[in-house]
Amino acid sequence: MRSSAKVVAETHEPGLSTAAAARRHGINANVVFAGLRDPQFGGKALPVEFVPVATSATPMALPGPEKRPDPLDLTVEFPGGVRIHCRDEPSLIIVRRAARRT
Repeated sequence: MRSSAKVVAETHEPGLSTAAAARRHGINANVVFAGLRDPQFGGKALPVEFVPVATSATPMALPGPEKRPDPLDLTVEFPGGVRIHCRDEPSLIIVRRAARRT
């Protein structure tokens, strides 16, 4: 069983990267980096810093309705002079399926 303290200690060996120490023990390097910050293993937790945010009393405008593409308006012409006019996607799908069968 591996000891987290041992893995963290190995990262201080000269010439050994954190990723290499993690690979030796078959764990993800992110786990080792978290251990390096953990006070339990002698690490120092990163200070939490807050960024000031300006707010406005005026609410933001909601986005407008999504613009839909123009309706489909397509005429499919088959051999023999047969024409089928499609005005929506479902009818075009049906025509494509029928054309594949012929």
